[in-house]
Amino acid sequence: ILRFQHRTCVYTLFVDHATFRVLRWDRTAVPLTAPVDYLESVAGTRELLEFLYAFARLDDAAQGLDPSATLLDEASCGWRRMDFLARAHPGDTDSYESEHSRAGRRAAATTLQHIRESFARSLIAGWPQYRLMVDGRVFLVCRPINGDVDSHPKKASNAIFGRGTRGYVALDWEKQTFVFLKDAWRILLGGVEQEGAVLGKLNAVGVAHVPTLVAHEDIPGRYQQVLSWQYAPPDMQQRMHRQVHYRIAVEEVCFPLDRFRSGKQLVRLVKDCVKAHEQAYHKARYFHGDVSDGNLMIYPTTRTRDGKRRVKWKGLLTDWEFACPVTNDRVGLPTHTMGTRIFLSYLRQLSPGRPTYTADELESFVLVLLYHAL
Repeated sequence: ILRFQHRTCVYTLFVDHATFRVLRWDRTAVPLTAPVDYLESVAGTRELLEFLYAFARLDDAAQGLDPSATLLDEASCGWRRMDFLARAHPGDTDSYESEHSRAGRRAAATTLQHIRESFARSLIAGWPQYRLMVDGRVFLVCRPINGDVDSHPKKASNAIFGRGTRGYVALDWEKQTFVFLKDAWRILLGGVEQEGAVLGKLNAVGVAHVPTLVAHEDIPGRYQQVLSWQYAPPDMQQRMHRQVHYRIAVEEVCFPLDRFRSGKQLVRLVKDCVKAHEQAYHKARYFHGDVSDGNLMIYPTTRTRDGKRRVKWKGLLTDWEFACPVTNDRVGLPTHTMGTRIFLSYLRQLSPGRPTYTADELESFVLVLLYHAL
C-alpha cells in the first residue's frame, strides 16, 4: 500500500477470533492497542463500534492519505499530457556516447532517449498517476522507478520501515521538462541539513558534477512527521529516529554506474565524482557522507558544434542527504552511523563513532572502483 499509494501512515484493524487490535503503521514503528474482547464483552463491542465511527469521521489526512499528493483523473489534461510525452520523438538523442550528424531544428532537441523511455515505462496501466507538490511547484508522476530495468538505480523501497525512498522520472508542469524527483522520509540528525539546501550551496559556488537543484522542501503538515515514537517507552524513544516527509527535484536523470562500456570510461566517470567531492570540500566545506555505488552515476551531456551533436558521459555525485559541513577548519568531524557498509573505509567500519576524514571518503571511491572493476 505504501508503495502504490501516497500515504503518511496506514491503519489496520486486526481481528483475532474474539479480540481486535488497532495498529498504526508509519516509517518508524507500529504502535498498537491492547487486545479487546469484542465478542463476549459489551464494553469491548462498544469500543470497536466507537473506533469505527471515530475513524470514519476523520478527514483524509488524519486517516493517512497525503494531502500534498493529488490523484489524477484519466480525463484530466495532466494525464493526457503525460501519455503524449511518453511517446517516442524523432528528435530525441541517443543517450550513449557517440557523435550524431544532425543539423537544423533537430540538432536543437535536448531530450535524451533514456529519459523519455524511463518516463514511458513508468506509465503502467492500472497504476495511479499523481500530482505532487514541492515548494509550490507541480510535478506529475506515476510508478516509482524500478532499478532493475530503468535507467536510474534509485529504485523504490518495499520496506515498511526506514526512509521509504521512491524515485520518479517526473514531469515538471511549469517548464514541461523531465526531472528526477525523490520522495523520502528523511532522518532528522544533528548537523545534517536538507539535501536540497546542500545542493543549493554547491550549485551557488559552482561545484561541478553534482545535480542541479530544481525544488525541495520538508512537506508541511502535522502528519508529515512520524508520530509513532511518541507512544514508545522513554528509554526506547532515545533510540528511535525522528523523520519528516521530504521531496527534492533535480534536473538530471541518470544511468547507474554499471552501464560503463570500458575500464577507461569507468575510471573517467569515477574521476568526475572525485572532482565533485574535492570541489565541495574546498569551495563549500562539505563532506558527502555516503560515497557508494548507488550514488555515483552517469549523466549523458550533449554538445552541438558545426551541425553535429556529441554525446559524452560524465560522472555525477548524487544523494547529498547525509552531507556534513566541515567546521572550524578541521578535516574530520563527528559523524552519524549512516553510509553504505560495504563501501565504508576500513577505519570507519572498525570504529563507527570516529570522525570522518578526507581519506575515508577517498577510500570509499577506491572501493566503488574496485567493485565495478572486479
